[in-house]
Amino acid sequence: MWKQMTLVGLAATLCLGASCTVRISPDGNGNGDGGGLDGQPYLDQADASIIIGQRIGEATADVTATITDSLGQPVTLTSDRAVKVNDVSLSGPDADDEFTASVDAADQYKIKVVEPTRGIEETVIDTPTDFEITSPADHGAVSLSGFKLKWSRANSRLQVRIKLSQTFDGTQTRNFGPYTDTGSREFTQEDLTPFGHGGDLTLSITVTKINTTNDVNGFNSGTASVRLSTTRVARPGP
Repeated sequence: MWKQMTLVGLAATLCLGASCTVRISPDGNGNGDGGGLDGQPYLDQADASIIIGQRIGEATADVTATITDSLGQPVTLTSDRAVKVNDVSLSGPDADDEFTASVDAADQYKIKVVEPTRGIEETVIDTPTDFEITSPADHGAVSLSGFKLKWSRANSRLQVRIKLSQTFDGTQTRNFGPYTDTGSREFTQEDLTPFGHGGDLTLSITVTKINTTNDVNGFNSGTASVRLSTTRVARPGP
């Protein structure tokens, strides 16, 4: 409280003879002395969700993040208050209140939280090991009555998402998961109802392996995940 009164008093002195707005940001408990003089909360009072998306064989990875204060509003990042992934600073927020960056694809990502009053804190997260879809074969046949999808290098510490999509009278898409990575997934006729067969129709199958940490240093709460994807095209039949 004394700190808040001091800041308000200082602001009042600085504002004499001029029009200005002073905002004291709340901390994680709703108190009024939880941020800096610029009105922004310290990053260790912010909540963050960071997703690093990488496709096998591609040279870059896309980073998207939400970083919000205790009221759910996006924070402001500056040159000295920054969040970096492999030393590339996130920019934003954009119209969707997301921060973004493009980084070189890597086997490991270092998330660095830079807060001038707190210093630098780092979190390292590994990329799932490269894998491949082993069944169906590339442009191989699958039955819309049901089929079994298989991929290599199953790892029970990871999660898996699967997307099936087809362009026919618009784009039909179904998403499955996340599941524990067991290396396979059975699809039933009911799962495959939106899709058709015949002519030049194909079925695009994307498998994404996800490594997640629920402890990102430098934030009040933070999660980060690396998502590694590969896609195979199959030919659907009855």
